[in-house]
Amino acid sequence: MSLLEGGDRRRYNLPSPNEVAVVFVGEDGAPTTSRDVVIYPRGHPLKIVSRHDCANVLINEQVNHDEINTFLDCRYVSAPEALWRIFEYPISHMSHSIIRLKVHLPENQIVYFREGEEQVALDRAAQRDTRLTAWFNLNSENEGANRYSYVDIPYHFVFDDKHCKWKVRQRGGNKVIVRMYKVSPTGKLFFLRLLLLQAKGAKSWEDLCTVIGIVLETFREACVFNGLLQDDTKWQNTLSEAVLTRMPKQISGKTLSDYNLPVVDEFIDFNLENLNDNVQQSIDEANRMRPLLNVNQLNVSNAVLAALNEQPCVENQHSRLFFMDGPASSGKTFTYNYLIAEMSSRGVKSATAAWTGIAATLLTNGSTLHGLFKLPVPILNNSTCNVTPNSIQGQFLRQVSLFMLDEKSMIPKHALNAIDRLLKDVCNNNFPFGGKVILFGGDFRQILPVVKRGRPAEVVESCIKCSLQWQWVQKFTLTENMRVRDGEGDFSEWLLKLGSGTIPGKEEDPVKGCIEITQQCIIRENESIVEKIFGDAQQDDYAKRVILTPTNVDSLSINEEVLERLHGEVKTYLSADQIDTDDLNERNNFPVEFLNSLTPSGMPTHCLKLKIGCVIMLLRNLDLKAGLCSGTRMKVCALQNNYIDAEVLTGVSEGKRVFVPRIQLALSDSNLPFVLKRRQFPVRLAYSMTINKSQGQTFDRVGVW
Repeated sequence: MSLLEGGDRRRYNLPSPNEVAVVFVGEDGAPTTSRDVVIYPRGHPLKIVSRHDCANVLINEQVNHDEINTFLDCRYVSAPEALWRIFEYPISHMSHSIIRLKVHLPENQIVYFREGEEQVALDRAAQRDTRLTAWFNLNSENEGANRYSYVDIPYHFVFDDKHCKWKVRQRGGNKVIVRMYKVSPTGKLFFLRLLLLQAKGAKSWEDLCTVIGIVLETFREACVFNGLLQDDTKWQNTLSEAVLTRMPKQISGKTLSDYNLPVVDEFIDFNLENLNDNVQQSIDEANRMRPLLNVNQLNVSNAVLAALNEQPCVENQHSRLFFMDGPASSGKTFTYNYLIAEMSSRGVKSATAAWTGIAATLLTNGSTLHGLFKLPVPILNNSTCNVTPNSIQGQFLRQVSLFMLDEKSMIPKHALNAIDRLLKDVCNNNFPFGGKVILFGGDFRQILPVVKRGRPAEVVESCIKCSLQWQWVQKFTLTENMRVRDGEGDFSEWLLKLGSGTIPGKEEDPVKGCIEITQQCIIRENESIVEKIFGDAQQDDYAKRVILTPTNVDSLSINEEVLERLHGEVKTYLSADQIDTDDLNERNNFPVEFLNSLTPSGMPTHCLKLKIGCVIMLLRNLDLKAGLCSGTRMKVCALQNNYIDAEVLTGVSEGKRVFVPRIQLALSDSNLPFVLKRRQFPVRLAYSMTINKSQGQTFDRVGVW
């Protein structure tokens, strides 16, 4: 062992050598490590530790642990905490009170008792109400409570534990969080819990099982009847209810050939006669429409027809793509329909499609791009269409000579790339789009592709103008407004300038760069947009007016406000929700009430409220040929338990009576960690809708929220 004295006194404020020494453990001159160095005060005797540390342990036969003193003895109070307590700042804070509601079957509540006092506890429990049975008594005594379900009661009433009854809440209703205990998703208790989430005004157990005056035997039957469970008997009930008022053709809409059954000879002859009549009808239609084309429309038609007369080759492979640019009412749809009639009269196949279902119904034999090319959802950079060259759809695409695709501005470039790859594969041709003639149409002043949480630059980058194929597209412009009325020319011109971005902005602050809108188009702050749009209209005229919103949340709230203005009784339809998985543990992670609270884009609400005479909108493509596609508006004529009887207000089936059943909807939302499956009517009130959903619609008065 050696002593080392001295050191550099200028470094920091180190102790002097007279105060400390450095002790190196080991033989003199032997190599040392950091573990061999010990700083030790001078004058203190050296201690040698040659064994483990010792501890005094007291063993008591009887444990008497004082948690409070133990906490105080072991607790360290830092300076910030001490200062906080000296100034008596709040240590804890509770913003909301959590109220837990128990669920139990009749005479099956939990009873706590001491050993030997079982009977006393049972007698006491028989005389006391639980929160659930007290809710039954409250509904019998207080009519105002009948408006609330079991889970809504704590927001308006307080449970008195002493008297076991609900009393009217005086304050704090907005500071309450209500939670009903979870149960296993099997058995009677689960079905009872489902009913308690929705039932209002129940006065007994029997009331929970009563539906439209019929007392059902089990809670499960009541859940199935109310649509809270996904059960196959729902289809049987729908058909049984529909056959009472609808003809078989209206219910099925099918023929024998749809089921590969033999067709009678008379029907074949009848179809052949109709086919010949259709060819002659196309010739007559083309001859009728050709003189009505203006100069710009005629230029587009002649260029497309000239390209069809040429065989695809290396020289013209890049001259078979056309784009017809034109604002609303410039005659794009009229041009499409003329080309369809012209192609049909020549015996040449053509196909028309649009990005939205509403725009597709305006075209003769139109379909959506997803339906025509089997585009996947969602569409990614490397997505492929679900069509093989030898499939029926692949053979049809190979036979088509002209494709007309509307709403070009809404088509993302990834979809265009997928269509290009598909046609090259189906036609076995490496020319752009397999050498087919393509006529695009649209207006880039209107809606662009949807990019979730995308910045403006990302939205522009997703447009087809940024695709490789756009460099070969020949552009034609339609400028004449075919539907503008007298006195509206200035407003139409102003809209074109607004879409083109040529209206000069303000120069002064704080509105620098903003565009001035005429006062007649602005609603004042103290005015209601619902009153402004629907206030002076009769109920029958509501279908011709709409309020557009950027988000679904705003449109849902506005629709509810307009529904309250309508006369009649509200009928409520509830959905059956679950996640798409067979793992029972995974389903338990997401309670039913949480799934009910979700309304993703494109999904109907869990609680669908309708009135006879209200205007609704389809959210799914049910029958595109019949005009029943996403965005079709209808007027409710009758509200049955299992289907909605409605009259179509738009499209080729305007005035036709149809019925809409419940269907299974599945939506994979990137914001959710699961796939939500919802069985509900695929409709939503149509007095307010998102701007994207309005594409292709026509209204007399429009408000923008």
